[in-house]
Amino acid sequence: MNKILILLAAATCALAGSQTQDFAARLSDYHDESGHGDRMMLCSEMPGERKLQVTFFSLNNAQEFLTGANNANLKEITPVEFQETKKRKNCSMNVDDMAINYGLKRSWTRLNGDMSQTVNVPNVPFLRIGHAYCDTDHDATECIPSLVSAGEGYIKEGKSVSEVFYQGVDISSYQKVIAETPALKRELPELEQSTFSILNELNYPNKYTLNSDSDSYGKIMLMDDQSELMWWKSSSSDAICSQFPGTTGDLMFPGKITEQSVLHFYSEDTCTTATLKFANKDTSFGFNALKFVLYPLESQGHTSSCYCTDGNCLPQGAINVKNCQRGLPYIMSYPHFYDGDNSYRQNLVGMSPDEAKHQSYFIIEPVTGMIIESSQKYQVNVDVKPFAHPDQGLVGGFKDSIVPLYWFNKQFKLDETHIKAIKAMLENPSTGTTSPTTVKPVVGDDSETLAEVQQKLRDIWTQIHVMSVVVFTFIVLAVLVLAGFSIVQFRESKKRRNAPVLPAYAAYETKQ
Repeated sequence: MNKILILLAAATCALAGSQTQDFAARLSDYHDESGHGDRMMLCSEMPGERKLQVTFFSLNNAQEFLTGANNANLKEITPVEFQETKKRKNCSMNVDDMAINYGLKRSWTRLNGDMSQTVNVPNVPFLRIGHAYCDTDHDATECIPSLVSAGEGYIKEGKSVSEVFYQGVDISSYQKVIAETPALKRELPELEQSTFSILNELNYPNKYTLNSDSDSYGKIMLMDDQSELMWWKSSSSDAICSQFPGTTGDLMFPGKITEQSVLHFYSEDTCTTATLKFANKDTSFGFNALKFVLYPLESQGHTSSCYCTDGNCLPQGAINVKNCQRGLPYIMSYPHFYDGDNSYRQNLVGMSPDEAKHQSYFIIEPVTGMIIESSQKYQVNVDVKPFAHPDQGLVGGFKDSIVPLYWFNKQFKLDETHIKAIKAMLENPSTGTTSPTTVKPVVGDDSETLAEVQQKLRDIWTQIHVMSVVVFTFIVLAVLVLAGFSIVQFRESKKRRNAPVLPAYAAYETKQ
């Protein structure tokens, strides 16, 4: 019984989540044949340092581009760097299938870079409302004239990086147009506000359910309570197109990785399966690790129609993410269309793809599957097309173009404390230590496997359930007995109050 109480206490503590310093200890605990840490590691605080480096493009010849006189001439500005924080919240475990549930909160803090730099960029909210309104059967003079007369157009000129990316540009004039058109009001909730910023309007998942079994450790089961990627689900697509591909790619992959392994994770930036292939070995962290790089952006090993949008399939190197970004006209690629079809660069000036600068990679410890370092580099492009029924005052003689907006580098590096912990565990696999002090397992005995721990937790849950039923039943019976006794007492008391009163007789003396 004592052991059961200890197991229950340990499981309860684990469900509440752990601090970063616990993570190193847990890494060596329960390293069974699958080569991964204990299940509740998926609830741990996410260690390491995360940075987001953003490099905007500025359209140097906006008017020449709009009139169709010249191709878009783009120039990179100085990058801006942010500290990215990801926190898992409300973490819990399902006893039935041992799945891990948690919410994900993101935040960004600027580290360096000039946010006051001005840029000329595609006007994303204007393109969004324009194609929703002006591509229908309206007369040319009726197509959002109030926005055009207010200076809105396909390109937003002279705006700061802070406004475009972080604080938001003024779109208060859009609200009247939306209010006057009921169909737009239902379709454009992201524009029913006074400002629009790229970062705040990106649609990232907020809730995950992950598998914790040894064969599928960390694999996504649900995302935002959905079991499929609904934006890729259609009657004409294969079922595999909308399936979750693997892990989140945030912290670790299932262990026992080899040079022949092909790894998959869900990319929240491309809304698709991201596939990794082996590149080379890495020993820069003091132990043997493997470096993997991303495959080109295309069908990612599925059928070529998986990631087509509205029946249009883009050439290799880009994915239209409009459907998963609430209709915003974004197309994702690698920076400068690296690893992409040459057609993307033919009509653009300023693109110079470079493998050293623009290739994404992951450095992974193969036994545990832990990500030691990663660099995910993507480019956000805007699908700039003239409206079908443009306003007469709107300049737009250009042809359909995919115009780069900015590219970014999501960097992750595991901190030195945890790197040392992994190194110690690999050097002393039999002892399972992460430091000179022996670390005790979170749940169970040293010799127990994850399956045994899982069964124990289920047994504990069963016992708690049975005890709860017994206690509840006892309370109900006690209440019924007391209620019955009270009713009997009440009836007896009532009878006594209603009974006739006997006459009082005077006492008398007996004569002698």
